[in-house]
Amino acid sequence: MQDAGNTTTLSHYLALPEAAFLLTGLESFARGHVRRRGSSPKLVLWNNALVSALGAPSFDKAPALPEWWGRRGQKVPGLRAFRRQYPECLALVVGGEGMPLPTFFATPPSALFAA
Repeated sequence: MQDAGNTTTLSHYLALPEAAFLLTGLESFARGHVRRRGSSPKLVLWNNALVSALGAPSFDKAPALPEWWGRRGQKVPGLRAFRRQYPECLALVVGGEGMPLPTFFATPPSALFAA
């Protein structure tokens, strides 16, 4: 029972900065409710001041660092496993080695998701 209380307390602590639009907990994807609740969330910071305070590189250097600029790396190792587990989904890699951004934005959604 102590673990349930700790989880409730931590959940409440996470709700406070969410209400102030400072950060959000992003749960990992899982079809099962138990698996989703059992994982620790990734924290997404909504306030750029918090990101900068954590030692972000300068604006001139950030575009060259994919982990700071928000681009996914060259490889997507989990995509093949995800497609095996969920064959009904459509996997679309945009940017980098995938579909170029101008093509993605110029293509209507009906053409992107056509079978």
